Amino acid sequence: MTAVPTEAVDPGVVAEATVSTTVSGDLVGNVQRALRARGFYRGPIDGISGAPTRSAIRAYAASRGFAATGIIDNQLLASLGLL
Repeated sequence: MTAVPTEAVDPGVVAEATVSTTVSGDLVGNVQRALRARGFYRGPIDGISGAPTRSAIRAYAASRGFAATGIIDNQLLASLGLL
């Protein structure tokens, strides 16, 4: 992973990049399926935490009153029944 100077970017973007490279493709695929079942994700179930997946995570999180970070975290996983 390339180091990114934190003073030059939004901390949420750095966290997003870090998390998306450490979450397994299987877990991302499960999140995509769960979000699709709830009407938040329309993209392919490909196990990639790309822009469509992060956008769906943000929309779902906002609908639940969570911080809309676009990051797969324990709160998201628990809410989706994946923990």
